[in-house]
Amino acid sequence: RENEDLTTVMADATLPVMYFYNGDVQINELHGYVNKMDAVGMRDSITPVNSDRILSVCVDTYGSEIDGISYEVRSLDSKRLVAESEIKDFKIKNNKIESKIKMQNILEKENEYLLVFELNLGSESVYYYTRIMQTDDCNVNECLDFALDFHEKTFSEEGSTFFPTYMEETIGDTTTLNHVDLSCTVEQIMWGDFKGEPLGKPVASYKEINESYNVITLSYILQSKNEHGETEYYNVEEYYRLRQSDTRMYVLNFERDMNQIFRGENNFVTEDSNILLGIRDKNVNYKVSGDIIAFVQEGELWTFNQETGEITRVFSFRDGNSIDVRNNWNQHEIKIIGIDEAGSVDFIVYGYMNRGDHEGEVGTAVYRYDGLSHTVEEQAFIPFLKSYEILKAEMGQLMYLNESKIFYIMIDGKVCSIDLNTLEYKVVIDNLKTGCYAASLSNQYFAWVDSKNEDSSTTLQIMNLKTGVVSEVTEGDKKYLKPLGFIDE
Repeated sequence: RENEDLTTVMADATLPVMYFYNGDVQINELHGYVNKMDAVGMRDSITPVNSDRILSVCVDTYGSEIDGISYEVRSLDSKRLVAESEIKDFKIKNNKIESKIKMQNILEKENEYLLVFELNLGSESVYYYTRIMQTDDCNVNECLDFALDFHEKTFSEEGSTFFPTYMEETIGDTTTLNHVDLSCTVEQIMWGDFKGEPLGKPVASYKEINESYNVITLSYILQSKNEHGETEYYNVEEYYRLRQSDTRMYVLNFERDMNQIFRGENNFVTEDSNILLGIRDKNVNYKVSGDIIAFVQEGELWTFNQETGEITRVFSFRDGNSIDVRNNWNQHEIKIIGIDEAGSVDFIVYGYMNRGDHEGEVGTAVYRYDGLSHTVEEQAFIPFLKSYEILKAEMGQLMYLNESKIFYIMIDGKVCSIDLNTLEYKVVIDNLKTGCYAASLSNQYFAWVDSKNEDSSTTLQIMNLKTGVVSEVTEGDKKYLKPLGFIDE
């Protein structure tokens, strides 16, 4: 039968975003999931509950109609239901819902619990996950105030006398603003010659809370004018590990990562055809075929034709006209599989899907970009019910697509193959344990030993995923083998 043309623009983000308040400071930005996730693996943030057990909640609906809000508190292993309730009589003003929740008197002090919210949007439910802890003696307010003050002083002349108190010996890289810590210079912490202005207030997130220290991150966007008068944008995240004593605050660790959001309409090519990617790390994810370069920058995939000068944004969750907090949430990775001379690219996007058909899902999507028609075709999507961090740690170890359209991926200690022509699924290697396997740089080669005899295996197996051929390396008696890793391939 004939197929209709199903080409369409990626749908806009629709899911609400949830926040909490610590005093008047907005904390712990939560993004929604359309599937019930494995709550044990959703450990990104921890929300402090004060002694009166009142939790201030805000939902930015972005125009979505909310029919109901409920929540449940569970033990950290999610097996025990501690409490559940429904938030009633909420009102929406300017597309925002604000409510104060009185938590039941069942939280043991300084014990962590799982808090799961469910928002009803018509016939659909959206889930939000965080950890909570009743914190009386952990100095959460003092540490947050200090982190915000430290952040403000990076843009102030006061910083020149404030920061040396917390600095270490200057042994870090003093040439970059991409990664700055206490081993760099005061000038780097204060942005050097860079002139930038934050877009709005930073979003604070508690990552760890205990009596010894608190871990807090601040995320925000900087905008700046370059030498051509063009506006540039940067994603910035600051990491603080702080301890409050009776007399002073100790900065156990401070790190700041800054990465430019690439904009194809700006001047980005030098006279000698170098592409200027701006402030970022030096390990660029790219592949070249003929005159075509494919590269990944801050969660986006681009191609550049050196002969024609044409720049194409192949894949992005950002819409290009504005930086929506939902589109800009960087909880995904892009892996380039291959590129041909026509500019067609095979690539994988894995992590949280900010918008489109899989909005609010975590998973791995296999795509092919057609360099002639400038369209992206989804070839397979593999859902995952744990967090992006766990997906990255598990599946990120092995992803390979060969010329026969056989896609190999690691899931739950198994190497699986998916035939993208038929979507047939097979388990190729089973029962893999950490330390018993290794993949080459391109993931074309995979080596492993039998995990049942991991300390006494005399045979090492190596599979060429391009051809599917398995070869063996064997040693004699009392000589055991274990894969440590590949040197490139």
